[in-house]
Amino acid sequence: MKRETVKCDICGSDKSRLLYRKHKFAYVKCSVCGLVYIRSRITQTDFKEEAEHLARTRQLTEAKIKSDYSDFIQEIIYRPRLDLMEEYRENGMVLDIGCGNGAFMYSAVTRGWRAIGVELIESSALYARENRGLDVRAGTILDIKFADEYFDVITMWETLEHLSAPSNYLREVNRILRMNGAVLISTPNVNSLTRFLIHNRWEVFSPDKHLYLFSDKTITTLFEKTGFKIIKLWTEDINLLTIIRNSKSSKRSDDWIEKRQETVKFTNMFRKYRSLIKVRQLINGVLSNIRIGDTLYVLAQKSCNLS
Repeated sequence: MKRETVKCDICGSDKSRLLYRKHKFAYVKCSVCGLVYIRSRITQTDFKEEAEHLARTRQLTEAKIKSDYSDFIQEIIYRPRLDLMEEYRENGMVLDIGCGNGAFMYSAVTRGWRAIGVELIESSALYARENRGLDVRAGTILDIKFADEYFDVITMWETLEHLSAPSNYLREVNRILRMNGAVLISTPNVNSLTRFLIHNRWEVFSPDKHLYLFSDKTITTLFEKTGFKIIKLWTEDINLLTIIRNSKSSKRSDDWIEKRQETVKFTNMFRKYRSLIKVRQLINGVLSNIRIGDTLYVLAQKSCNLS
């Protein structure tokens, strides 16, 4: 695989220090703004090929699709996100960037939103169009020229960390989002408790997928730099099974089937013991205040036009 070298996407500095090494790649931390990223990384051509392979072998499996479209996931994951969007509904247009198999879009449509999705991987976009009847465009928002100030809300669920230059994408998001419209994102939290306990054995440190990793500080800087005001920032969830499994050995398992089984096990527990949902909510309340959950969430509002 060929490599390319990049500077910090937030401040443009090339000064950094080594954070972790993983699979012959190095995650570095910018010495100026603190952004964690892979400085010498695979090219975008190789990155897309790897993403296509992952989509076929993992994201479009029957089990994954069944889980994503299940009533349970709709209830505990998608419904709270849709509730946050309601305040910003004006023309009813929402764009889901990195929409995958379209599960969140499907949920938005059932709530009366006119949803459009953008997905880099053609096979995922094709599934959403042909099997779910969703309006999903293959490519990136830099390729697909939407009209200025077209959307009320733009979402990116576990997407920002994969982008070649997040700041460029957020500038484009700024252009196509109406004034005072909202952006909702989720992304791995580099300052999570999991990272501090198991370090680079955390599967989030994955150089073939995750090019950037954000903290509450760096994500705030990035959004403010690209014309947004943070309305709410919080973290959620810690996967205790991941911590236990990776604490047992210095050599972490990269078996995605094992990780998937952990996810299924957690989901089944919540389905069987509904009281655990309340427990999760209480735990997430604590994690939100001290911001050490595995996943970082941001609700931001467009505050100015950049052009």
